Amino acid sequence: MRIWKSWIVTKKDLSVFKKNKYVLCWLIAMPIIMGVVLPIIFIFALNTEIGSEILTHAQVMAPVNQIVSLATMYFVLIPAILPSIIASYSFVGEKIEKSLEPLLATPTTDGELLFGKSLAAFIPCMAVTYIGAAISAIIINVWSITTPQVSTFLIPNPYWLLVIGAIGH
Repeated sequence: MRIWKSWIVTKKDLSVFKKNKYVLCWLIAMPIIMGVVLPIIFIFALNTEIGSEILTHAQVMAPVNQIVSLATMYFVLIPAILPSIIASYSFVGEKIEKSLEPLLATPTTDGELLFGKSLAAFIPCMAVTYIGAAISAIIINVWSITTPQVSTFLIPNPYWLLVIGAIGH
């Protein structure tokens, strides 16, 4: 397999994705939903749980760790959902734009074409996952440091690193 031919297919698809509002909308919406909206919802839930009661550190950290673990698991959804959206548009978009037949007539093997299309779906999804995770980590850590009952960084922890690093791939 000639990787450089696959890379040509990848670059072409990435340039098409930049122009497509449907794909671009999902690439922007997912990190905003997962990285901003969900952590804010979780923070409101935690603030309600913690309240103004006087609780021990262990009583506070039990729901906090559960919510942080739940928030982390949502980042598995980005690499599961976005590639299917991008890959479906990749071949369907080629068919609609009538560029599928010329693409299939190029001197690339099926493996090179498939690898190029897979990279075109993988690269933006991983970038969006890491961007969303970074935004989420910043929001959760700022909240945790400014909350007197917690007052420690919550992310990154070993579970977060495992989910974002290994399972996200």
